[in-house]
Amino acid sequence: MKSKLELLLKLFLIADLIILLLNFLNNYVDVDWVSWSPSRRLNNPMAGLLIGLFLLGWINPQIKKRSFDYLTALVTEIPRCYYFLGILIFIQIFLEGMHLTSPAKSYWDLNIEKGYATYFSTIQLFLLGLVVLTISQQKNQATNPVPKIYEWNLVACLFMYLALDECIGIHDKVNVEAINWLPHWEGASSIFMWLWVFAPMILASIIFLIRFFFRASKTDSKVRFAFLAGLSSWVIALILEAIARSSSFPRYLLIAMEEGLEMLGATLLLLGFGLYIKASLAEK
Repeated sequence: MKSKLELLLKLFLIADLIILLLNFLNNYVDVDWVSWSPSRRLNNPMAGLLIGLFLLGWINPQIKKRSFDYLTALVTEIPRCYYFLGILIFIQIFLEGMHLTSPAKSYWDLNIEKGYATYFSTIQLFLLGLVVLTISQQKNQATNPVPKIYEWNLVACLFMYLALDECIGIHDKVNVEAINWLPHWEGASSIFMWLWVFAPMILASIIFLIRFFFRASKTDSKVRFAFLAGLSSWVIALILEAIARSSSFPRYLLIAMEEGLEMLGATLLLLGFGLYIKASLAEK
């Protein structure tokens, strides 16, 4: 049964990659010899690709082990981890520069769902979730498994959800529905209606992550700093998103700051979890 499911997943991934390529060549590069694509965006096929890869690793232990080993090396081994983090930072700076110098609503606009920044953030958050799952797997295979291993799985699921939300805009869809539910909120505040709808979950997630990060980094100040710096970047980005519509500050600059902090926050968290794995390996 598993072998058949694995074959179906592989066929799905091949088809999904073909759709991604056609969409990219037809809509983003405008190649003359590609005159048709299933849609004008990469978001849905990219979400399908990430879900398919996750499920493939879930049902195939060998793929999962190779992936986890590679991720562990990527975030811990020197100089590989320096190259990895350096590339992430370079891409963020490049995206910020293109946003500030390119016309609004182009694929370089940090604020549009089908922009390059969205795809970069999606992949970065997905990798973040996989790194946390790697730590969870290592703890689960330890001689004395950690009792609260579920916390690591919950954090990984949170990052996976954020990756999916970034890719297909779940909060934007909630925003539209919330305006329909609460028409008296229409106006300047409608652009961030989802913040009010998700406020309890956001607050609970922030409190949980702060507690989780302090527990995970209680013996290493560098890990704690990276965790809290990453989470603080996300909180500031949320605040900037909430005030962007009503602020007199140039909106494109606020967007650059907000999206830049979101991307930087994920990178800092990757750094923190990499330092955590490295410290854990050193203790063995």
